[in-house]
Amino acid sequence: MGLLLGAKCFSCGYTNKCSFGGNMFTYTKICMVPGIDKKTKKFVVLNYLEKHNPLDVVFYNNKELKGKTLSFRNEKIQFGDILMNSDNNFCPNCKEYFFHFKILYYTD
Repeated sequence: MGLLLGAKCFSCGYTNKCSFGGNMFTYTKICMVPGIDKKTKKFVVLNYLEKHNPLDVVFYNNKELKGKTLSFRNEKIQFGDILMNSDNNFCPNCKEYFFHFKILYYTD
């Protein structure tokens, strides 16, 4: 079961929505995961199961985009073996670690 995530930075107010994971009939071929395009520094959502050059994109399950401070909630968002922090992620807009992911709803 996939997810629709809302994303918001508590520092600058930047918001976005993105898919995370895959759905019942496509999860073996499609697994959408948010990340940062290293060339443009923009927020992207790409199929994690496709081959991506690590010089081009870094996904939010990578420690590079996770903040060093722990939140009180310390919640995780998971699809299969892909695990993301819900709090203290890198914001593509202000470059601070106050980007928060929240599950809006489940998709199938």
